[in-house]
Amino acid sequence: MSETTTRGLRRRNRARVLKWVMLNPGATRLNLATVTGLSLATVTNVVGDLIDDGIIEDSGTVPSQGGRPTTTLSVRPEAAHFIGVDVGEHGVAVEVFDLSLNRLASSFRYTSARASDPDSIAADIEHCVNEVLTETGVRESVVGIGLGLPGIVEHPEWSRVDDHGDAMLYAQSIAWDGLEVGTLVSHDIPVFADNGASTLALSEHWLGAARGVDHGIVALIGRGIGVGIISGGEILRGRSSSAGEWGHTIVSWGGRPDATGIRGTLEAYVGGTSIADRWAEAGGDPDEDYELALAQLIEAAPRDETAAAVLDDTVELLGVGLANLVNLINPGRIVIGGWAGLALVAHLGDRIADAARRNSLERFAGQFDLVPSHFGRDGVALGAALLVVQEFIDGRAVVGGRTITAPHQRAGSPRVTGGPSGP
Repeated sequence: MSETTTRGLRRRNRARVLKWVMLNPGATRLNLATVTGLSLATVTNVVGDLIDDGIIEDSGTVPSQGGRPTTTLSVRPEAAHFIGVDVGEHGVAVEVFDLSLNRLASSFRYTSARASDPDSIAADIEHCVNEVLTETGVRESVVGIGLGLPGIVEHPEWSRVDDHGDAMLYAQSIAWDGLEVGTLVSHDIPVFADNGASTLALSEHWLGAARGVDHGIVALIGRGIGVGIISGGEILRGRSSSAGEWGHTIVSWGGRPDATGIRGTLEAYVGGTSIADRWAEAGGDPDEDYELALAQLIEAAPRDETAAAVLDDTVELLGVGLANLVNLINPGRIVIGGWAGLALVAHLGDRIADAARRNSLERFAGQFDLVPSHFGRDGVALGAALLVVQEFIDGRAVVGGRTITAPHQRAGSPRVTGGPSGP
């Protein structure tokens, strides 16, 4: 076996062990051998390296079947920190997490991406990142910053941003066409980026409503609409990370235009602003705040025929859009997030699931369930941080000036670049 192959195998073994311990604190060496399929000797060696690196520790004991108690393992929360950024419809949210994925601090600036230029968003990101770093004092142990962004994030490695410019953002609906993602972050910290729907899918897949799901759909429904697709236990990326622009699929030929000018898209009918606009066009009087308008519509529907008709159409069209995904992807679970999606599912979840099943192939219709997002509005920032966590787990991440990578590589090693793999 070549040296390169051996290093790759060690790194993969390390990643499997570390991720399991992160997500399952209190694991034992024997348990790790069982779930990873590695030999007990290999697990013992990997665990020893991770303990030497200060990443995990012996955290307690549990009774064994005779003999000495069995030692349990957990990560050391303070060993590494990760920043997640959600550039969303209502503003910029920044959160910092430790290695146990505890949220230590958060900051928010109200600045809608749709109404702001990139320089303003960059300034808000800088302000919020500085705020959480000052509050926590963890700057030296930050591995990287993850960004959850509106639009298409393209990069040959799908998410890694090197030298402020390799990743490009194409957000047609807000006229950000070919923006260098690295220009949004001024800090000298490695940056990773993906579409917000994909980062939501990552958080739900690791820790939320899609945990343990090998084939699923995580829909983000706000003003815009996107989807993260879980296929074979990984987030489906596409050729250049662009998979998931579900909101721009056609549900009505030649129909209403969406924010990009494309007619008849799902977003043109089921996006949060589009729902309110359709109600106004039908004679309703929605609030100027689109979230309040959707709440008003849901409340008015039982006693107002116009509101009821708009809401019925919304349910049916969303069902059609979901059915298209069901017939294409054959998911075991559909998770609905985003402010508009959460409001619709909270009041109309059963009707939406029924509409999706009625428009799906019968065989597929009985093979999925539909649930709300576990993380609500916090999932995009967490998922953005998980982009960095995955890089750390895979052994290509820098902490406080040193590279944590394959076993026995120590302080002073050069930074290792390259995009993280899927979860």
